[in-house]
Amino acid sequence: MEDALRRREFLRRALAAAALPQALAAERARAEPVPPGREGTTSDVWVEVKLGNVAWNLARIRRAAGGRPVMAVLKANGYGHGVAGLARHLAPELHGILVNHPGALSQPDEADFLVRNDVAQALYSAETLGLLRAAGARLGKSPAAHLVVDTGLGRLGVPHREAMRFIETVKGLDVRGTMTTFTYDADFAREQLRAFNAVLAQMRSRRIRAGTVHAAASDAILNLPESHFDMVRPGIMLYGHYPTEAARQKKEIDLRAAATWKARVAYVKTLQPGDTVGYTRAYRAEREETVATLPVGYADGHRPALAGKADVWLNGRRCPIVAPITANHTIVRVPPDLAVKPGDEAELMGPNIPAHELANHAGISVYQMVIGLSAARPRVYVA
Repeated sequence: MEDALRRREFLRRALAAAALPQALAAERARAEPVPPGREGTTSDVWVEVKLGNVAWNLARIRRAAGGRPVMAVLKANGYGHGVAGLARHLAPELHGILVNHPGALSQPDEADFLVRNDVAQALYSAETLGLLRAAGARLGKSPAAHLVVDTGLGRLGVPHREAMRFIETVKGLDVRGTMTTFTYDADFAREQLRAFNAVLAQMRSRRIRAGTVHAAASDAILNLPESHFDMVRPGIMLYGHYPTEAARQKKEIDLRAAATWKARVAYVKTLQPGDTVGYTRAYRAEREETVATLPVGYADGHRPALAGKADVWLNGRRCPIVAPITANHTIVRVPPDLAVKPGDEAELMGPNIPAHELANHAGISVYQMVIGLSAARPRVYVA
């Protein structure tokens, strides 16, 4: 029961924040741009989001898509950038915003919320269709939906071979779009495109409304122009990162990372030769040296594997992470000629410590790196 309540509350907050301007008013204080020099002053750890960089990326994506409308994907807390603040600032620039909820619609009150607030639901199952129809009957409104066709990703969506049988049952709903999602396998993605086009052709032949057709996420925007259809649906590229390492090296689109992850130095001390740091004493000072403790750890999204590999940017210099990252702390070695004191700002990820560099050191994708940033830490939006 507790999980169900938590899930429903998440759905309410996420969808309201991303789709309903009036609901976003409650987020205004946290989402307002702040004057330069005051960023992050309310927390020792925060994520600064440069809205100008998001706008830059959006313009380049539009150009790559031949000027087509753009639907922004704000799944996973806006790829770690904060769903409410991004939705508020992006809404005027976009054709739409898609908030991916990881589970299926399962409760009547969830369906009522969607229908009452005119939020389009991803539709691919008879159970969801039944809930939406019942909500529409209770509220006297036609539920809105985007039909989801699974062409081979195998995640969510009605399988393309069975799609028409399901689509023909969707009556009385306001079908605003039809969508699919591609894999990163280039050859298989073309097979997926053929399967999706076959479904669309059947819909046209039977005069079934498809609405806005969209399929191309970041990788397909770059590599599969035939899939751009009526609208493109970028995720990671909107935030300034490339969907694959190959795409990053090729850099067909000039992207600017939007997020800078920051923390304030909590403590500075001098180690003597032989002093150790960490629960397992994994780091031992070979000479007298200065270390700084940052109040950020794996509970915040920092990766333990970065110890001994990655750096932070502190007072204009790279400082190596020397000890295993713990739940709430990261310890870095300070060069002997660098002055550091408690309260100084450190950049853990940003223009000087790129996200892809951290991801490579940690053996993960850039998606995992940015999405892994704790939602509990503030997001500060800088105009």
